[in-house]
This record gives sequence, structure tokens and C-alpha cells, in this order.
Amino acid sequence: MKGIGVDVENDYYYVSVDTIPQTKQVVSQVIKGFKKEHGDGPDAPKLMIIIHSLDMLMTETEEENFAKGVTKGDQGQRNKQLKAMLREFVQAIKRPNINMIVTAQVYKNQDVRNGEGVWIVSDAIKFSLSQVVLLTKLKMRDKATRIVHGIFMKVEGYKTRFSKPFQTATIDVPYETGMDPYSGLLDVVAELGLVTKKGGWYSVTGEEKKWYAKDFHIYAERLLKEAEALSDVFLDAKDETDEDVEKQETFKSKRAAKAIGG
Repeated sequence: MKGIGVDVENDYYYVSVDTIPQTKQVVSQVIKGFKKEHGDGPDAPKLMIIIHSLDMLMTETEEENFAKGVTKGDQGQRNKQLKAMLREFVQAIKRPNINMIVTAQVYKNQDVRNGEGVWIVSDAIKFSLSQVVLLTKLKMRDKATRIVHGIFMKVEGYKTRFSKPFQTATIDVPYETGMDPYSGLLDVVAELGLVTKKGGWYSVTGEEKKWYAKDFHIYAERLLKEAEALSDVFLDAKDETDEDVEKQETFKSKRAAKAIGG
């Protein structure tokens, strides 16, 4: 947290939890205390709540069975409890100046008859969250020595209410220097139509001057502002419904099926 500039002495608080009910209790207390002190207005200080990771949370029944040394299923209660908890959190942070990030693991569908290779996202989070982003990574190796010195992180917009859907970007994360704040931006502005690519050359749309990707830093700040200006268009769009997400799922399944000749 210090590495990204967080004041861990004054602005950061960590709580260890084991179960879904414990998580709900801690988060609800934090939100209640925040609202009591700062109210629901937009002028309240910003608060970010991060839950990492949903997959590691147990139900109370699972915790009791573990204490007894017993292995039993929970008859789907874990997924139901997670879905209920996230729905309650969404309602609780609608008005206060609070944002929430949760992490969870995904896996690829193995059924060749039903879109093999499509990412499977739990229903517990699919319909509650405004933004679902899929992260996958590859090793970044030195071309000469083949030593791993970082990762390439692919970011895909799986579901979004605030930007153009299905956008992807690749972000470089070197271990020594950390992530460049503009890493991945070139992919985004290209998909938004702010930049035109032809072969190995790039140009700002509407301008004749051409440049290589390595020169993007010259235009990065300007294009970032132009991309952010487009956010008003997306924020004015209607909210996605469960039906919208199902349509996205169908689209992605058909795309995967087409890729494998289905």
C-alpha cells in the first residue's frame, strides 16, 4: 500500500475476516460509522472498501464443519449468501461517497459444446456489480536472458455501466519499477477511435503525423483527457439490467463458438 502512495498510518485500516457473516458485519459497521460522521453528501471524503477475496470466505456452517473435522457440502448456501451480501452492499453505498472493490477467481468453461474457453463468472457477483473486469497475466521475460522481470496483465471489460463494453488493454507491470500510469492507455484510446493504427504506425485521429508505440508518452496526457471527456456519454447511458448481461453472455458464447468452428 505504501508503494502506491497510501498513508498507511492514517488512511488505511485492515481487518481479517473468515466468514461471510463476519465480512457483512465489519463492512456494515464501517458504512454506518462513515454515514454518521460524514453523511450521504458528495462533499464527504472518499472511502474505498476492498474485499479480497470472496472465494476465501466461508459460511458459518463450513466453519463449524471445519472445526469438527467434517467435510460436508453447504447445499448452495455459500453462493446464495455471497449474492445476498453483495446486493445489500450495493444498496448501502448508493448515496454515500463510498466505492467498493471485490476480487474473485474465474475459470474457463471446458464444455466444447457450449462455448469452450469462455470465462465463467459466478452468478453471486455477475448481476450485483456495476463493473466486472477480468484480469489474466503472462510472464514478462528479458529477450536476451529469458529472465522473468515482470508480468503482462490483460484487462478485459466483462460487464460495464460506465464505459464501452468488451474493451481490452494489456498493461505492463515490471517488478523493479512498477506499473507505468499510462500503460494500457494506447489500447483503450485506439478502441475509442481517438488513435488510428496502420501497420506499426500510430496517429492521432484527424492528424497526419505518424509515430511508433514507443513515442506514445508524448501524446498520453492529452489523449487521457480526451478519453475521460467521453465518460459523460457513457454515464448518461441507462443502467444495465440482468437481461443486458445475459445478452453479453450470449454474444461472448457465440463468439467463442465461432472461434472453434461451432
